[in-house]
Amino acid sequence: MEKGYKYRIYPTEEQKKIILLIISACRYVYNKTLEWHNKVYESENRYVSYREAWDMLVNAFVYFDWLNEADHVALQQTLMNLEQAFKNFFNKKSRYPKFKSKRKSRLSYRTMNNNNTLKIIGDKIHIPKVGDVKAVISRTAPEGWKIKSATISMERDGTFYVSLLYSNSKEKEPPVTTIVDPKNTIGLDYKSDGLYVDDNGTNFHMEKCFRKSEPRLRREQRKLARMIRCHITGFKKGNRGGDIPIYDKPLKDCKNIQKQIKKIAKIHRHIADQRKDTLHKESTRIANLYDLVAVEDLDFKAMSNKGFGNGKATLDNGGGMFYTFLEYKLRERGKPFIKVDKWYPSSQLCSCCGHRDKRLKNLQISRWECPECGAVHNRDHNAAKNIKTEGLRIFSELLTKAA
Repeated sequence: MEKGYKYRIYPTEEQKKIILLIISACRYVYNKTLEWHNKVYESENRYVSYREAWDMLVNAFVYFDWLNEADHVALQQTLMNLEQAFKNFFNKKSRYPKFKSKRKSRLSYRTMNNNNTLKIIGDKIHIPKVGDVKAVISRTAPEGWKIKSATISMERDGTFYVSLLYSNSKEKEPPVTTIVDPKNTIGLDYKSDGLYVDDNGTNFHMEKCFRKSEPRLRREQRKLARMIRCHITGFKKGNRGGDIPIYDKPLKDCKNIQKQIKKIAKIHRHIADQRKDTLHKESTRIANLYDLVAVEDLDFKAMSNKGFGNGKATLDNGGGMFYTFLEYKLRERGKPFIKVDKWYPSSQLCSCCGHRDKRLKNLQISRWECPECGAVHNRDHNAAKNIKTEGLRIFSELLTKAA
């Protein structure tokens, strides 16, 4: 069994340089190896094995001295990640691997705990090649758990984090319970205006984190755009409308522009932290309270496109993240998490008599009366009831197959 814990770290300036050097080395090795992979794939229609890639990297150490300053275990993990990416591609699980961008890719690398090279010492974490880094140790793994690996990352606002993966071969995930009280189960129907409606009719109103910070974000982004325009043109608007020439220098050397970029990144980070905090608290509450949770298996990425017209609300809610949190928290507690097929007509079925009304394909209809039994329904509340019923049916079917 494995568990992960994420900590905020405060490296010194020298340690920051080492971390960024290792991240750059991993990106360089990934791109160069992928370039070689592409040539082999075009000529032989296969991917290069990890052993072949490592032999090539060993030869590169002779020509590039700065690679020797990086963590070699992190470079090995980079090659393993690329090999796994090609395996997923050939197994039709993912797309063809792409080159890592210096500007857009996530700034992180992964290293393993070989011979106790990763350890927590008081309020510091020892990282290979970096040394003892000051950290906020908010919690630690239970006794008997060992550190398996660490992922060191730098966010766009300049903050650093380390994610420690603990493992314990003796501990196993609790088996999923076979006894479920139908009265202590819940069905959740996703709602763009909020987050979900349950089968009891309760609406959870998600805090609109992005929309609340949007005016401030817009103001700071507009300020950055003006600063970049002045940098490119070499002029800025004077108080009386005249153009005043300013000193021109490379963009990376403009400290004010870099400060403004970090300021915007901090706003985005604040929005993401607010959203995660709300979703963690609500998913924990549901996981502790109910024996079974049934949801609709939705494609949130497809729902956020322009065709639906509510992409900003969908992304601001974080529905996919909420389902992920629910799934692993229920699994830790040995409780079932059932996903109902997205094509199941939960909104069109009457939860009282089961009659299907195809008029409900029109998403504008929020309240309707069943022509068969005369029951009056709220669209989302009725869908949540049907999702719960279908989830219980799927769960009983799984138990029958297991028996």
